[in-house]
Amino acid sequence: MYVNRRPIENRALSAAIEAGYHTLLMKGRRPICCLFLEIEPTEVDVNVHPTKREVKFRHESHVRAFVTEVIRFTLARAHKPITPSSPTISKSLSNAVLPSHTTNPIDVSKPPLPIPKPSHETGPDTAPKAPSPKSERLLGLGLPNREYQSKLPQAPKSGSSTQPLDYSNQANIIPVPEPQTFISPPSSVSCVRLQTQKDLYPPPVSLLHVPLRYIGVLGNLYVLFESDRGLVLMDQHAAHERVLFERMLSYVETNAVVPSQKLLLPQTIELSTRDSQMLREILPALQKLGISLAEFGPHTFLLDGLPALIKIGDPKQFVLDLIDGVKEATVPLNIRHLGWETLARTVCRHAVKAHDPLSHEEILALLEQLRHCQMPYTCPHGRPTLIELSYREIEKKFGRVT
Repeated sequence: MYVNRRPIENRALSAAIEAGYHTLLMKGRRPICCLFLEIEPTEVDVNVHPTKREVKFRHESHVRAFVTEVIRFTLARAHKPITPSSPTISKSLSNAVLPSHTTNPIDVSKPPLPIPKPSHETGPDTAPKAPSPKSERLLGLGLPNREYQSKLPQAPKSGSSTQPLDYSNQANIIPVPEPQTFISPPSSVSCVRLQTQKDLYPPPVSLLHVPLRYIGVLGNLYVLFESDRGLVLMDQHAAHERVLFERMLSYVETNAVVPSQKLLLPQTIELSTRDSQMLREILPALQKLGISLAEFGPHTFLLDGLPALIKIGDPKQFVLDLIDGVKEATVPLNIRHLGWETLARTVCRHAVKAHDPLSHEEILALLEQLRHCQMPYTCPHGRPTLIELSYREIEKKFGRVT
């Protein structure tokens, strides 16, 4: 971590980075992140420690929230969710069938934009600015995604003619003719021109934005797909967890308070002194999540309502598990993270289990629903939903390449 180009240590920033990766990493894993923060020198105190490694921010909570949101925005823009062809997605996986008019994720009917000829004229950087994050909602992922091109143009080989190149027999790309003359521009101009050319190349196409062909299922758990890049394996349980998690999260986002369903028989929960104090601190957040708890004694609480949108077999154990999750959290849990923990524990029980047989139509429907998710590559617990083995990796295993 760097603040104003100075390497520093700060627990609040470390916690903010981990909070940005919340639900995207498994427990016990730590993110790899390089953070460069520019801030007004008057807003940071570098004299906390003799070696000046530790710093203290004047508005630490604001800095922590900013870092968390920026990290989530950066991670979210790596995948652009595919807009569903219809406004609704099937609520039940068993009844979900792909429509017959489903189109390919990438439109290859039109060639991508050609690379312009090198120009010695430079101007201000016209790259679009990242959209400002929306105001924090109750439990939202709520991070806008940046538009990217869906194709990466191939650079022409030296000495190539002006004949169009063939791109996988799907679309033609207009090549760039060799310049007739070359004049070395000043170093400053060269740097600007190279930066402009670099901006023309989008990042690699994400896995769920390429066409996938269904092959089969391994062990009634791992679904096999083939792409033009290699082999793709999907964990059906983890994928369904992510779909259900974001579906419930979307509902919670659009409602200020989650509706609560009263229990037929209210239950009392006895806690230790430490757990009682912690539960008192998060009672307002739990009320917004539809968990109706009230103090019923020095260390006793009365549970008489649970969120109406989920089904829970043992209400008392559900609350106890939730308390354990809060205690085990490595970062402070606000209402957003607390809601994520609640939903993650819920969808795990309702998702398709390992070794549950799924029909061909159900598998394809699950894949399509996963394409529409904001964060489709991990389940709410941080486990991967998809694994890709490139052709080169497979060829290395068979000794075809070194």
